[in-house]
Amino acid sequence: MSSITISAEELKQKNPSIAGVNAEVKRLGLNITLDIRAAHKAKQKHLVIELPVIFIIPGLSPEEARLCVYSRLITDLTTKGFDVRLKDKWLRIQWGSNLPTDETKRMQRVLAEVSKPRAST
Repeated sequence: MSSITISAEELKQKNPSIAGVNAEVKRLGLNITLDIRAAHKAKQKHLVIELPVIFIIPGLSPEEARLCVYSRLITDLTTKGFDVRLKDKWLRIQWGSNLPTDETKRMQRVLAEVSKPRAST
């Protein structure tokens, strides 16, 4: 019979760090949503945001906390259809054009056609 009455798995399931990560993701997500709406209203198609580098979340090192928060934010944004790029602490969020894809392709063909060199006569 073992004298150890708790398992590592039990401790992981009761980890307060999950709540800390959720709180950071929610806080940053709300700010990002407001920034995206403002950029869209200003007729922009992308946004670059500086993310915090250090997160103090109980039970996680700052590196682990950053990994958890950044990955959750990026997953949330890509799930919503945004194109997302991360370089260091800079998050670039891009959304599509208001033009339909088939219309954009048609216009590109028109431009390509008139850009072709003409045969001399």
